[in-house]
Amino acid sequence: MPGGSWDKAWHFGGYALLGLALGWSVGGPWRRLARAAVGIALFGALDELHQSWIPGRSTDPADWLADSAGGATGLALIAALTRRQESRS
Repeated sequence: MPGGSWDKAWHFGGYALLGLALGWSVGGPWRRLARAAVGIALFGALDELHQSWIPGRSTDPADWLADSAGGATGLALIAALTRRQESRS
């Protein structure tokens, strides 16, 4: 599997979508979104660990960072949109 910046972009984008979906479903206070961020980071770590058992794949801490950053970005976007909607009401 080729690495490089595109690989990190795919990790970031995929986990940003996960963050958006999870943020949309849990919504609410920052505390819930912070827990969701921790959950996404743990999921990314488990995904990387899982890859160590697949032939031809390897673990990469930079992939986990891209996963975590993408998830946090998706959650932050939902938090900002939710806050903006609440302030308009």
